Amino acid sequence: MPPSCVSGRREIISFPQPFQLETPIFRVYGPISPKTTLSVTKLAEFHDVPAPYLAKRLQQLSKAGILEAVSGPRGGYRLAQIPEKISLLDIVETIDGRDPCFRCEEIRQRGPLRVALSAYKKPCGIARAMLQAEKVWREELAKVSLADILAGM
Repeated sequence: MPPSCVSGRREIISFPQPFQLETPIFRVYGPISPKTTLSVTKLAEFHDVPAPYLAKRLQQLSKAGILEAVSGPRGGYRLAQIPEKISLLDIVETIDGRDPCFRCEEIRQRGPLRVALSAYKKPCGIARAMLQAEKVWREELAKVSLADILAGM
C-alpha cells in the first residue's frame, strides 16, 4: 500500500516519496531534446538519491511506457512519449499501483460497541468519504499532463 494512504488507526497524509522524486525527474527532461538520454547515475547525483533506488523507479516507468530505456555507452532513459500524453495519474499509478490508498480496517466491528456482522451492510462514513476523495484526486491527476507541469516550472 502506498505510504500516502490512511490505513486503520495509523494516518499518514503526505505524497509518497517516489511521487515526490519522479515528478522533479521529469522536469529535467523538459528542456532537453526528446532524443537525449540521461543515465541513472547522473539523475541520482542530480537529485541526491541512491542510484539503485532510482534505477528501480525508472525501470517501473520504462515498463509502463512512460520512459524508454536506451542501452549502450550513451544509454540511459528518455521520455517514451511526448509530455502532453503523460498524466500525473500515469506516473502515480506506475509507481504506487492502482489499488485504493484507503483501506478500511472496520474497527467499528471490534470492541464493546460492536454489533452483529449483518448490521454492517455498507462502508462506514469515513470509508465512503475517503474513497470519494481518492476518486476525485485521481480524476484531477488524470487531467494534468507532464507538459502542464513543465510549463509551470
